[in-house]
Amino acid sequence: MRRTLMICLIAALVVFPLMAGAQPSGTMTYEEEQTKRHLILKDAHPRGPNTSEARPSEAMPQENLVRDAQVALRDTGYEPGRIDGVMGPRTQAAIREFQTSHGLPQTGTLDTTTQQQLFAARTPESSWRR
Repeated sequence: MRRTLMICLIAALVVFPLMAGAQPSGTMTYEEEQTKRHLILKDAHPRGPNTSEARPSEAMPQENLVRDAQVALRDTGYEPGRIDGVMGPRTQAAIREFQTSHGLPQTGTLDTTTQQQLFAARTPESSWRR
């Protein structure tokens, strides 16, 4: 019994420091911790493509325009999908529907004429809901 106890004690003295060394030291960054836990592509951001970090400054006005158009489409009865500032297929379909009902060419893009009519069609009381 005494021999078994000594073997366990020696094993614990050897194993515990090794286990403590294998634990993260707390000096990893958030991205390193996330990469360690999940498989993430090298250039991908862990929170997806809709974050506003590290984007070129010229992309932001376009994103704001798309987001405003999505809100205006939703407020005028068209379903653009998620209000995220991304020109996705549902947003393009909603723009085409709007263009069709207003006699505009069905491009699915936010050209100048579509923007003018879309933002003019918006009711004043709908802008306070943002």
